[in-house]
Amino acid sequence: MSGLASGAPEPGCRTYNPQVRVGNWNEDICLEEDLLNDFLERKANGQLLIQTRAKLADVYQAPVALSESKDGHIHFGDTVMIMNTGAAPNQEKVLSVYAEDKEYGTLSASDKLTPVARNTFVIRPQDESLNGKPLRYGQRFRIESVISPKHCLNSEHIRIVASSRSSASQIVFLSTEQSSKNLWVIESFDPSLRLEHEDTPVPHGTSLIIKHCLTGQALCAAEKIVRTPFGVEKEVNAATIKQWHRNQKHEKWNNHWLLIAGKPQN
Repeated sequence: MSGLASGAPEPGCRTYNPQVRVGNWNEDICLEEDLLNDFLERKANGQLLIQTRAKLADVYQAPVALSESKDGHIHFGDTVMIMNTGAAPNQEKVLSVYAEDKEYGTLSASDKLTPVARNTFVIRPQDESLNGKPLRYGQRFRIESVISPKHCLNSEHIRIVASSRSSASQIVFLSTEQSSKNLWVIESFDPSLRLEHEDTPVPHGTSLIIKHCLTGQALCAAEKIVRTPFGVEKEVNAATIKQWHRNQKHEKWNNHWLLIAGKPQN
């Protein structure tokens, strides 16, 4: 029996006009209009994620002038870069801050060595009366981010909810909390010279160890990769990594840092 005689549609034949609206067509149209209006409003206000990231990139990469080291030493209040020496020449990386869509972000080690807002820090004393005086080996201090003022470098013991993002090492983060969690101390990279260097001024551009006072772990440029809005960089955590050298255990290059200040202008 044919489809016409039985009332059933012939195979391949349209049963309704293409302009016929079916289902919740009115709600679908309203939803599309609402989504478009929301998009246009956020675009006009600069609130789209791509616009926010572009603004943050400009802020993070704004040039910053390093403090001049006239006597060759680092002083409280100086703006410096904190550079890891790397495993070999030309593999240096600097401590940097990054975030997806906010300013108070996470820390990494970047191979972009030009001083900008995201990779410069201010050396702050535990006692504000010491501002302007030389930083000394064994003296407690804070590391304040230039991109996030009043936010200092913190660390704490490993917990289930507090560990670095790609490894099980001790986390390093920024916080406004003033406590023992954001106090650090400088030690000589050579264990045999630590007593000799104690209480002497810290020189600019010299390899050293930055140790967390509360946990005793050293600031570490790990070999694990993290992906940031600025490209692929290395993870930063707090972990003392040692190796044998001349019958004595020394910290590896992961824990070797330099405080870089500006050169005096003639």
